[in-house]
Amino acid sequence: GYDNGFVLGRQGRDSVPRLMIERARFDTKNVAFQLEAFEGLVKLCRKKRAKVIFAQVPIHPIQWREYEADTAMIGHYEKALAQIASRYDCQIFDGQSLAYCGTFEASDFHDAIHLSEKGARRFTLDLAESLRVR
Repeated sequence: GYDNGFVLGRQGRDSVPRLMIERARFDTKNVAFQLEAFEGLVKLCRKKRAKVIFAQVPIHPIQWREYEADTAMIGHYEKALAQIASRYDCQIFDGQSLAYCGTFEASDFHDAIHLSEKGARRFTLDLAESLRVR
């Protein structure tokens, strides 16, 4: 089925069960709507004086390389995220850099885009440490 501009489907038997994500059409209208709604949420949080932190959760390094190849979509989202973060004084924890994703093991992932319980625990500790340092 379709989910936020992606076509989801199961891939054969890997050491890591994972979803293969095939790019559906990059729909800028849908992306604009998502970013507008996201910014509205951030604006509401800041209005209520809440500190906002964008935490980009790691994805499997194999999947990361596929994302990296879609430079139009990735560039669009990264630029928009940086602009919103700057506009509303938000922190970004980049858990999607290849350097960071590459430190995770296959067992840290449930599939290509979701962490396992073990991986989620590790990510949470890394995020907490990052926030303590700042």
